[in-house]
Amino acid sequence: MSALKKKADATISAKQKEREDEEERIVRRQENFRKELDTKQNLQRIKIEVHLENQSKGKSTKGQNNAAQASTMYSSRGFSSSSPARKTGTK
Repeated sequence: MSALKKKADATISAKQKEREDEEERIVRRQENFRKELDTKQNLQRIKIEVHLENQSKGKSTKGQNNAAQASTMYSSRGFSSSSPARKTGTK
């Protein structure tokens, strides 16, 4: 009976370890995805800011309509030049 209990305990421990490892992999994957998304958003924000800056200096030949479109796109994506980049907390 003791051997059967030991085997059951070992199986339970192994399955618990597998679940913990899988959870850790999922959390890491989520963190990596979030970092990649934040990086892409920051690059896009910078491109838009440069574009808007160039238009405000008169370097664009396409006129004021593009400035309005870029401004709309900029604000619709949740970017604000007055707010710092969001930070995500981890355990």
